[in-house]
Amino acid sequence: MSNMSYCMFENTSLDMNQLLNAMKEVDCLRQLDLSKTEKQSFESLKNQCYDFIRMAEDLEAANSEIDEEFDDLECEEDLED
Repeated sequence: MSNMSYCMFENTSLDMNQLLNAMKEVDCLRQLDLSKTEKQSFESLKNQCYDFIRMAEDLEAANSEIDEEFDDLECEEDLED
């Protein structure tokens, strides 16, 4: 099921917590007793998590650069006053 854009991070975070809690309860992957398709989805999700972290860091860095540029503009405007 897809998420609405206004709550996709919230809903996905709740789902991820459910997965993490299940993983905390076992000592090895085999104890999760995953079907073939669930194992494939496990690997896919793991790769998506790596991608998410990389993209999140890129977005945060870009946002940081924009914030710094905005802060610089504010300082220049303050000097003009």
